[in-house]
Amino acid sequence: MTHAEAAKKHEIFGLITEIRDLLDKIGEIVQAAEHNKRICKALKQRIYVMYLAILDLKVHGDDKECFNENNRQSLQNLVDVIKKIKEFVVDISQMTTLLKSNYNQPKNIEKTFKELCKEFDDCIIGVSSKFNTTIKNKIYPKEEAEALKADQDELNNYFEIAEIRVDNEDNKKKLLKVNKMNNDMEEFLDKQMENENNSKVNQSKNDEIFQENQLIFSDYKKTDKEPRKDGNVTKWVNVKNEDEEYAFKSISEKDKRSVQNQVTILRELHDWQNIIKFYGLTNDGNKWYS
Repeated sequence: MTHAEAAKKHEIFGLITEIRDLLDKIGEIVQAAEHNKRICKALKQRIYVMYLAILDLKVHGDDKECFNENNRQSLQNLVDVIKKIKEFVVDISQMTTLLKSNYNQPKNIEKTFKELCKEFDDCIIGVSSKFNTTIKNKIYPKEEAEALKADQDELNNYFEIAEIRVDNEDNKKKLLKVNKMNNDMEEFLDKQMENENNSKVNQSKNDEIFQENQLIFSDYKKTDKEPRKDGNVTKWVNVKNEDEEYAFKSISEKDKRSVQNQVTILRELHDWQNIIKFYGLTNDGNKWYS
């Protein structure tokens, strides 16, 4: 490989790295998007497919096929288009930038989206035919059009629901306040849902522990000793060893869940000195005891 060819290869590697970095940044923007999420994802998908095709060409193609001036120029053009896509995604994904960049009109978003897609397509044509075919087979214009329409309808509905025209600065400020309130509410609901899910998971774990450690009622028998605490606590013994005495406390069905949830902690304290030992829960078919 000549010095010129080595320099060309190094330059192309640099462009591939730049594309990867741009893809990562666009991914972060898409993840945090408030609006036009489908459009942003569609553009990200284009870049992702293209990046994988570049890696495939790099791995399976020979140096002459990969590291030539035509590919270098095509990759440079792609980098330029991807930078435009990144700016576009930034502008349309948040309400603040969406209003500043005059993308509050869905038709403006549609126009720029289609222009960027065309520029992208023109760039990949410049690379090898195999590269072009690989990407074309994994880009679905029909789905992109559906994503565009869905986001346009959603944005139009958003402005209609807010009942605020965005034709002056005061109204834009009002819309930003509405948008923030909406985001805060969505975040609150997401956290509420997460807490509910966590609660269900934790309860499920406690249920498993409870099932594993539920005492067998027939292993114990009640003594004749007088009950304590208004009859709620009675003395029982192990049927196999009557020297082992236990206090059975009657609990209601309502309190069973609360007591059950304490099993996890109390089991860990079982062998500690100076702490009343908790053995578990059991029932005789009618009553629960702890």
